[in-house]
Amino acid sequence: MADERILGERGKALEDEFFRKENERLIAKLRELKAKEATREELSRISGITNTAILDRLIQPGIHAETLVALSIVPLAEVAWADGRSTRRRNRPSSTVPRSLASPRARAAMTSSRAG
Repeated sequence: MADERILGERGKALEDEFFRKENERLIAKLRELKAKEATREELSRISGITNTAILDRLIQPGIHAETLVALSIVPLAEVAWADGRSTRRRNRPSSTVPRSLASPRARAAMTSSRAG
């Protein structure tokens, strides 16, 4: 009788441990899905792309909204420095990135560069 009770308790403990690990795994997966959805929404907002398959292909290699904004100014930089020289005006953050797309840190730099 004692052996059955011990086996029952051990079985219950193993079952509890299994479901605790399974719950942790599922919660982690849910968090990952929510983070992916938030990234997808942000990319869509920034880029105007609404096709989820395309957005998912951007997310897969780790492209986020900030990355997309940075990539969008590459052609501007190519043209701006095509002659191999830089001017003070070209170096100002406000001359390359639309204020609405800039990070809070970049907006602060834009404000200080206009004031000075």
